[in-house]
Amino acid sequence: METITKNIVEINIAGKNVTGDVSSYLSKITYTDKEEAESDDVSLTFEDTTAVWQSAWYPSQGDTLQVKLGTSEHLLDCGLFEIDEMEFEVSPDIVTVKGIATGITKGLRTRNSKAFEKQSLRKIAQYFASKHKLKLTGKAGVLQKIEIGRKTQDNQTDIAFLSDLAKEYGIVFSVRGDQLVFIDRDELHKQESVLTVDRSQMSKARFRDKTSQTFNSAAVSKRNVKKNTVTKLETKAEKDEEKDEGVGTWDVRHALNRPSWQ
Repeated sequence: METITKNIVEINIAGKNVTGDVSSYLSKITYTDKEEAESDDVSLTFEDTTAVWQSAWYPSQGDTLQVKLGTSEHLLDCGLFEIDEMEFEVSPDIVTVKGIATGITKGLRTRNSKAFEKQSLRKIAQYFASKHKLKLTGKAGVLQKIEIGRKTQDNQTDIAFLSDLAKEYGIVFSVRGDQLVFIDRDELHKQESVLTVDRSQMSKARFRDKTSQTFNSAAVSKRNVKKNTVTKLETKAEKDEEKDEGVGTWDVRHALNRPSWQ
């Protein structure tokens, strides 16, 4: 007999596990995991014909929200969020609770100006980690080898400045909880997947293959750690001979033919 895997979600609000109370009202959950720079976000949609979310269950702004998704064998911890928006619909009554990752604080989003001269990427990253009381995560040796002659933060938010700096040297930057993460892109792609979703576990999936509003060219920077040099490369999309439009090489059928997604 085939065993059916049950998909589950665990919800904590303001440090309290409320899964048992709210699960019967939950109709939709959306979790967006941003690879770098931007804040992760989550939204939970509940049926509210009994108006409990409009009264006793109404959360306070700034309450923490923690969500875990997956199966009883493997739950993916989506992280810690801060409730920043409540949205209500009527006829029927529906409420959506939205949260953003707690790591992207107001301080990181505040504009500043500062100059850095003859410092390693690690030293600059550590400055911001200490400033915002975060733990610097990543291979210290790689960051230490990247020496920067001069870099100026000119009326930029700290998170925007760090994002630009990381991209220039081929490093992935993000803030996860209490960690300021700098990791080599190749190293990131070598890591094991945190969750595999089998096709049989899904009721619906959507993929898009289009030609409009797509990129006709791409530019990347390649870093040589030993020589501390950056080489910039550019490529252009192949042309469709009939339509003379830039087209990508990725085909949506590659995704549709897969038995699972990671």
